[in-house]
Amino acid sequence: DGVTDDTQAIQAAFNAERKDVNTGGSPDYFYARPKTLYFPKGTYLISDTLEWIGQAILLIGQGPGQTIIKLKNNTARFA
Repeated sequence: DGVTDDTQAIQAAFNAERKDVNTGGSPDYFYARPKTLYFPKGTYLISDTLEWIGQAILLIGQGPGQTIIKLKNNTARFA
């Protein structure tokens, strides 16, 4: 909706389905399964860095000008 902070929800989607990777307690810098995330039409507000550790991630929106990932105004970490 462009008002609600979606940072944690998007990060949770990045992290999902990684539970079967045996990393010995360290990050899996080479995660062999590419991931695709689809964002329906809307504005997604983020307020912090999104982190993906792995081989590949593809973010797909509904179309140009229909799916927007927007940094929250006056976010201290990005000042």
